Amino acid sequence: MKETDDLHQMVQNWKESWLTHYSTDGVNEWIYEEFVEEIEIYIIPYIGRLYDINHLTETDCGVFCGRLFGEITDMRRLLGLQDPEDSPLESS
Repeated sequence: MKETDDLHQMVQNWKESWLTHYSTDGVNEWIYEEFVEEIEIYIIPYIGRLYDINHLTETDCGVFCGRLFGEITDMRRLLGLQDPEDSPLESS
């Protein structure tokens, strides 16, 4: 679906942008936190609204959230961070 494809591309662009701040000798957890915060503030509510107005089905939302989870997991991997035991967004 075009809307979710465009949003997914936006998230990938954010990820690439945030990765430019990566430091081999520093703490990079803040990069991950900022990336997830952008998703929580801008993407999740928008997807919810598209669902509320029946523009997306429950299946569409589930598929898109799976893609988001993949981007979040990939960001953690690229930053060399351990998987969290309890993350609100990732456990949804």
